[in-house]
Amino acid sequence: MPVLTTLALLLFAACSRGDAPPDPASERAKGAGQVEVLVEGRGWFGAGDHLHPGDRLQVRVPPGPSGEVWLGDGQRVLGSFRVAAARATLSPFALEVDDGPGDELLVVVRSPVAIQATTARAAMRADSKGGGLDGVEVTRLHLPKQREGDEWGSSPH
Repeated sequence: MPVLTTLALLLFAACSRGDAPPDPASERAKGAGQVEVLVEGRGWFGAGDHLHPGDRLQVRVPPGPSGEVWLGDGQRVLGSFRVAAARATLSPFALEVDDGPGDELLVVVRSPVAIQATTARAAMRADSKGGGLDGVEVTRLHLPKQREGDEWGSSPH
């Protein structure tokens, strides 16, 4: 399966563009906090959208306890960042979509305490409860890539 590659820090450059978040009622149950993906130059990734090789992605985690967030592809860790309590947080770096075939898998591990990369990697391979680690949450995002003839926001159907 293709993997995302880590790029240089963007220091929240995407936030300064003023992109509005997706309408919560249109994409998920109202009030449900979800991990969201911002595609540089395109906006928030939603149902029916497709990634393109070279797209730069930032991840926004919903408000919750303070701690750490680790990003990976299910096999390896791609980066981590700290999050403040009760605030949605955008990753301070971007991940670049590779040009390999197949869709992308992005795994987000949120921990209320500092953990080592090996622990984060083990949690990425475990279930949504982080392999039994207290307070650790794991979210898996399957992000479809563009197939020939698809355009941004278009469905392959």
